[in-house]
Amino acid sequence: AWLDGAMTEDHGYAIVILVEHGRVPEKENLANAWVVPAVEATSDMRAAEIAALAAGHIRQMGFSARIHFAGHETVDRGMLAVLAGLGLLVVLTLLFAWSALGLLYTFPAKVFSVNRVDWAGAKKIAIAAQLPGALVMCVGIVLYGLKQLDLVALLIVWGVHLLLPWMYLMFSPILAPKPPKPQKAKSKKPKVRRDPRDNPFDETSENSGNPFGGD
Repeated sequence: AWLDGAMTEDHGYAIVILVEHGRVPEKENLANAWVVPAVEATSDMRAAEIAALAAGHIRQMGFSARIHFAGHETVDRGMLAVLAGLGLLVVLTLLFAWSALGLLYTFPAKVFSVNRVDWAGAKKIAIAAQLPGALVMCVGIVLYGLKQLDLVALLIVWGVHLLLPWMYLMFSPILAPKPPKPQKAKSKKPKVRRDPRDNPFDETSENSGNPFGGD
């Protein structure tokens, strides 16, 4: 992304800083005429301030860093912004793809479970099975960004990350605990109430045969 004719440096990475423009007063506001022309310049100044702090921190860690801002740049800032946007788009696409694969793998997880889990449990297993592959793919992307992997190696990592979930889909449902068997409700025997008049030791009973009772 170096500009034509600009002096290039041994920098292989770039940090793109985007600052949203401030609020513009309404057209009928008297301040609108002098605020509107300064909105872009104010955002550029704020971005330069953040870039200066970031570059200073990078230099303190022992690396070379240079600030590129409006009027003082040797790189195409627009191209770098587009590349940064494409990187964010890749991350969002991967998140959406992993979520969709998790829903798609719900049926195989239910089949492999042999009725050990219900549909809700199969969905949880299918989504969780994407985590190892997602971790491997993230590591591959980072290594590719650090130029430790070439494009062919990244494609191999991409294929491996698609195969890993199937290992978890086949073994996780089998190792899942069996659902408890429904217990039959025990029928309670009704308690037989005895008539207090049948108690021979009850002195208040008219049929009491207690010879030691009474006056």
